[in-house]
Amino acid sequence: MDHKALKETYADNEKFDPLGFFFVTYRSNTIGHCLIFPDNDDRYWIKFLCADKAYREKELEKAIIGLAIEYMNTQKPDSDILYIRPFDEFQKEVIQEIGFEEE
Repeated sequence: MDHKALKETYADNEKFDPLGFFFVTYRSNTIGHCLIFPDNDDRYWIKFLCADKAYREKELEKAIIGLAIEYMNTQKPDSDILYIRPFDEFQKEVIQEIGFEEE
């Protein structure tokens, strides 16, 4: 997704909160990021979960997901509905290790 589509799909949406966009940096370079975003039913989605392959390890993705969960709990403390669509088998393993189940 390019910056224009990101802006139109998320940033221009009334539900967009810049505090729900997480970046992990190392020596001023972004090595991981994600966006947590509510859908129309106020269920939360983790979008754009990504880590630089040079730094890719399960703990980095777990930390990024942890930041997103913490954010979700501050926005809607009674919510336990969180969706993540993994990009590949590596992310699928990370998500399963955390305890998420597939639907």
